[in-house]
Amino acid sequence: MSDRAERADRAERDRDAPAAGGRDPGGDPFEQPAPTGEEKAACWSVRHRAQGMSHHEVKAALTRARELAADGTDESAAAAAGEWERIADLMVDHAGRYDIDIDPFVQGELAGESHAPGRGRK
Repeated sequence: MSDRAERADRAERDRDAPAAGGRDPGGDPFEQPAPTGEEKAACWSVRHRAQGMSHHEVKAALTRARELAADGTDESAAAAAGEWERIADLMVDHAGRYDIDIDPFVQGELAGESHAPGRGRK
């Protein structure tokens, strides 16, 4: 394999590697390990703290969260940083403030949980 082909292959593997925290944000969601209780709690904590924040405030919180998650040893810190990043991305073209009630990801998650076996409708 040529040096150029090896670099291209390595770049593709690096691009497809899981992000910090061990979770791969892409791919088949059914192949992903389910988030732990601590990770779910970290995401909900971020959502509640982000409530009413502007995009600039969310970006500042994301910077702080990335610093806390930088060593990669705390899965809940990595989950929190990932959630801050998701919210920041959601707000990129949104001039208002973050609102859990209109976050499509959160609303989809809540709807899915209400239809899970043993919950919601019978």
